[in-house]
Amino acid sequence: MKRFILAAVAIALVLTSCGEGAVNTTIEGRFVGDRVDSIFLERVADGYDAIERVDATVADVNGEFKFAFKVEEGISPRLYRLSFNNAIRPITLVVAAGDNIYLDSAGDIFLNYQVQNSEESKLIEQFNKEYYSLVDRLARLSEQIAVGDKNIDRLTLEAYTAAKQAMQAQVRFVGSNQSTLAAFYASRQGVVEEYVPMLQGMGVTLPHLQALKQGIEERYPDSPYIEVLEREIAAAEAYVELAGNVVELS
Repeated sequence: MKRFILAAVAIALVLTSCGEGAVNTTIEGRFVGDRVDSIFLERVADGYDAIERVDATVADVNGEFKFAFKVEEGISPRLYRLSFNNAIRPITLVVAAGDNIYLDSAGDIFLNYQVQNSEESKLIEQFNKEYYSLVDRLARLSEQIAVGDKNIDRLTLEAYTAAKQAMQAQVRFVGSNQSTLAAFYASRQGVVEEYVPMLQGMGVTLPHLQALKQGIEERYPDSPYIEVLEREIAAAEAYVELAGNVVELS
């Protein structure tokens, strides 16, 4: 009997240790307006080169949903996404162990969503609204230009202006939030360049990435996204050096 009790205690200790350091974390909310059935919780890979599916759920008749999962305590925050079963853009969140993040939205979910209980996720929300409102305007103008609207000169100027404003909003946000993962997320958004290739290289540049890396190192010294920035900075520096060695032939 004594051996049985000791064995039971040992098993209990093993089970306890397996969960040690993992903290309950929740993301929940309510989305109404746009039709949303399935909602997927995804984790952005540490190398920012893949998306890992964590869980999936179905919003109830009131549009409410909830994800409950474990996050290792003590690690730096990570980027997660809520994605959907239709054309709605994914919503990116900065998640730390023990967070209880709440979202709600009505109508256009992506442009109208609001976040509570996560400072950096709130920053991403603010960036998305400014940047992607301009991107959507640029997309509408591009469609009008593509069909040969008679006011093509005016539309082209408006499209270029919207593109520049979006790029300026991105640079301003990254520069104002250099120690945040929200700025890291914002620096990755290159939608404008897809519409207006001539603006390539006029947005977030090498000095912005260097300042962002330094800021994140100070705030989250063990963040895996530092290595992502290091690779990008090394590639950018190599390109600058190569460009400096190019000799023009007359």
